[in-house]
Amino acid sequence: MFPPVRHLRFHILAALAACEADGPERFAGTACMTVEAGVETCPPKGDVDSDRLEGSCGSTILKITGEGDLRASGVGWPDSGPADFCCYPVMETESTCDYGRPYLEQGAPRVAPTDGGDPAWIGDPDPALADLSDADREALAGRWTSAASDEHAAIAAFARVSLELLAAGAPPALLAATHQAAIDEVEHARLGFGLASRYAGRPVAPGRFPFGLPLLPTGDLVALAVSTAQEGCIGETVATMLALTALPRTTDPAARRVLEVIARDETRHVELAWRTVRWAIERGGEEVAQAVREVFKRAARTGVAVPLRGEAEDARLLGAHGLLTQAQAVAAGEEALRRVILPCAGALFVRGAVEVQASV
Repeated sequence: MFPPVRHLRFHILAALAACEADGPERFAGTACMTVEAGVETCPPKGDVDSDRLEGSCGSTILKITGEGDLRASGVGWPDSGPADFCCYPVMETESTCDYGRPYLEQGAPRVAPTDGGDPAWIGDPDPALADLSDADREALAGRWTSAASDEHAAIAAFARVSLELLAAGAPPALLAATHQAAIDEVEHARLGFGLASRYAGRPVAPGRFPFGLPLLPTGDLVALAVSTAQEGCIGETVATMLALTALPRTTDPAARRVLEVIARDETRHVELAWRTVRWAIERGGEEVAQAVREVFKRAARTGVAVPLRGEAEDARLLGAHGLLTQAQAVAAGEEALRRVILPCAGALFVRGAVEVQASV
């Protein structure tokens, strides 16, 4: 049984509210820059170089549209430098970051095609369909196909992590847990494709995974720690918070059972990510620690990525079937950042250890 996620209010550094498009790739948002401690007012927008600003995760700032305001960082470790940010309304390109545990090649996520594949990938969830319109079923099929494809890609991501851990001389406990996480993702993908297939009224299964580059482990502790901090400590913590937030809203029994499995397993994956980063810091010392620090500092400035953006959505329909609207996902991502990610990052550097509880 999972405890309910408690709702808190947060002072965030960069707005992650749902944005309205202004042209094909322009979005209204907020971007921030670090300023010296003790600064009382932000520079006028005309004096600000947009290259100094960081907006939504992975976006490019196109134009500063208003004056800035001063915001406190709230970051919990003592050597984080200046504690304040100036944040400005901006027009920016869409976020390019990915939540969860994506499989990335040259910074771009890869997922398998779903226009044909082995039916063994289709699990057995049987959601209620009688009261759903064709449009409802199509919307749910699309969302669950996307979710299942992400879970399928996470199998590849964990396979790569296991090779990097092996090359870096990691202890057997980390390797065993990483392989177990990949096995968990196999079942998550099957359950997700099962739901997608039922909603779509046709088989939805992954084809061959589109690897573009060979898996060549380097044993580079800095690279391993940075990717694990980004994809595990941040991305999977957000994914877990999304699942825990969706769970109380889910009334369809089949979708609820799927979400319970995912939430349970992803909580373990989050714990594994923090343990992996802690081990890498202990093994690699200050060079690794500094690289990881920068990952969390950037998250404090730019926020975290969540799925989808700016779509018209039926909150009741999505909620009943284990899914969140964009606005709900943004709120859950902010909560994950403030209540879990940054406090745990502080613990990682202040005490040299971190524990993430299942209650989030």
